Amino acid sequence: MGLALDLARRAAALGEVPVGAVVLDAAGHLLATGHNRTILDRDPTAHAEVVALRAAARSLDNYRLTGARLYVTLEPCAMCLGAMFHARLAEIVYGAPDPKTGACGGVVDLSAQPRLNHHARVRGGVRAQACGDLLRDFFRARREAARVARGLAAPETVSGGHPAAPPFFQDDPSMPKQKSDSAAPSRPAPGGEHTHLVCDDPECGVHHVHEQPSGIYLISPSGAVADPASLDLAMERLRAMGFRVAADRTALAVHERFAGTDKQRLAGIQRALKQKHPVVMATRGGYGLSRLLPHIDWRAVADSGKTFLGQSDFTVFNLALLARTGAVSLAGPTAIFDFGGKKVDDLTQALFQETLSGELEILSFESPGADPVDARGILWGGNLAMVASLVGTPYLPDVKGGILFLEDVSEHPFRIERMLTQLWHAGVLEKQHAIVLGQFTDYRLAPHDNGYDLDSVVRWLRQTVRVPVVTGLPYGHVKVKATLPVGARVGIATEDGMAHLVLREHTH
Repeated sequence: MGLALDLARRAAALGEVPVGAVVLDAAGHLLATGHNRTILDRDPTAHAEVVALRAAARSLDNYRLTGARLYVTLEPCAMCLGAMFHARLAEIVYGAPDPKTGACGGVVDLSAQPRLNHHARVRGGVRAQACGDLLRDFFRARREAARVARGLAAPETVSGGHPAAPPFFQDDPSMPKQKSDSAAPSRPAPGGEHTHLVCDDPECGVHHVHEQPSGIYLISPSGAVADPASLDLAMERLRAMGFRVAADRTALAVHERFAGTDKQRLAGIQRALKQKHPVVMATRGGYGLSRLLPHIDWRAVADSGKTFLGQSDFTVFNLALLARTGAVSLAGPTAIFDFGGKKVDDLTQALFQETLSGELEILSFESPGADPVDARGILWGGNLAMVASLVGTPYLPDVKGGILFLEDVSEHPFRIERMLTQLWHAGVLEKQHAIVLGQFTDYRLAPHDNGYDLDSVVRWLRQTVRVPVVTGLPYGHVKVKATLPVGARVGIATEDGMAHLVLREHTH
């Protein structure tokens, strides 16, 4: 049930009412997970239970899930219960009762109907307080946001009498417009639906002592691994951090400059969806994922419940997943660069583990001269060259009012400016609440630059785009890097030469 509560949190990050579901096979092994997607997918059947059942059926290549057990944070409705019976589940375990649509006794008890051709054991009330608190807090915050939106709450002011930015829990129109597989609305629909936020109160049972995920599966979707010993070392170090680690069987494949043929690398991604470890990490960047984007089943990636993680070339995976499904993934360490070298940076490791466990709430960093900003929106971006390469494709998220973060390596400042210009001309930059610049490294200036450098680019950006620009984000092709949730709703604020990225928000 703890995992189901985590999935409910993921739903909230996408603007959904928090309900999560987990399916285990007859032996107790994880088969599939799901959270509510009715708003994102504009699908009235996409309740958490149905999403999880669909993923489990795909995993087994059989709609019959004989002997399986399903955990869900809210009592199932009649539709979901019918799907569970049709799948031949052996047991259904739920958390909070649902007095409005519950079909296990909340409104009706379909599970006790003797004329049905299949029955399952039903057990309710498991971590009911935590599951119920999660829903109550969500709707309380939604009611407050509605009052603020109607002007019933007096606006706060900051020094000088100017209105302050709205509270972070208010909805904003920053969700990406998804271009094919689903379409995310600008703000959640009115309350009351059985769809299935984050309870950060330390007293809340949902908090469950910040456990990090149990295992990591390594794939090589881009460039070939040059030194297999570095991958072995990375796996050893990840195990020392408490993870179970496995590498895909083609992680060390080589074809030209790539980690195997396109077909091999696609197959590695497919295997990652079906294996047991919850986190899927890229071994390295390089180039190659752009070739694969049209051939990846993005809905299956989102429904797998896996957390995908990488950087550099992996940016196109992060952004395509967000554009096509609205799902959240992570931009952060890769196995070889960050864990397979001479030394692992202590801060990078700490930020990595705290982000995976949900423990990291605020990332603060020095940002001298940062523009004043206090805003909330979808965090998205990554490697600048890869972001720019997606302009004009269905794999670039259409994010309005977002927090765009960017970094790059071995690119002269004029090339950085040229790529920023492309995003400006495409209308991407001026739609953002803030542009957050990470580390731009390993470039060489020339005598004829005559003083033109990266600072010149930042000045040009501020003068041209007129969107707050924040510098100094610890992210890029550097040893000290944060792990960032691409597609999650975050807050950004600056004050006195410091910037604060709010990754997890308290709503009570």
